[in-house]
Amino acid sequence: MKQSIPILILFILILTSCNHQLQSRDYKSIDIYTGGFNDFSLHLGSTGLLRLKLTTSVIDSENSAGTFWSRKTELIDGKWNYKNGNIETILMKSKSEIDRIFYKADRQEFLEKPILKFSHNLDTAYIYGIPCLLQKKTLP
Repeated sequence: MKQSIPILILFILILTSCNHQLQSRDYKSIDIYTGGFNDFSLHLGSTGLLRLKLTTSVIDSENSAGTFWSRKTELIDGKWNYKNGNIETILMKSKSEIDRIFYKADRQEFLEKPILKFSHNLDTAYIYGIPCLLQKKTLP
């Protein structure tokens, strides 16, 4: 029993040090970069799970009266980890599946960009090349 106490303490230390690295983070696009036609957000949970939310405007119909738009939203779940000063992610859908949200959208150039990258200081997530800023927590 006495031998298992140091192992238990070591195990607890490892778990608590990992939890400090996986702090919740929320990133959000702003209209200056999306023109209001798109809205991107990313939630990195402290459990290592992530949720990426993509909203874009797609053409419903076009006629002599003009172009009519609607909003389309895609939710993508995944996992994340903090390793060697970087955030690494795994999305549960393929890029081609995720790219389908932009079918009939005005921003086809998004498809040439990687889905998700982070700045070196981790204050910005680039979702399809659009800067999404780390949101500061507000007190209730």
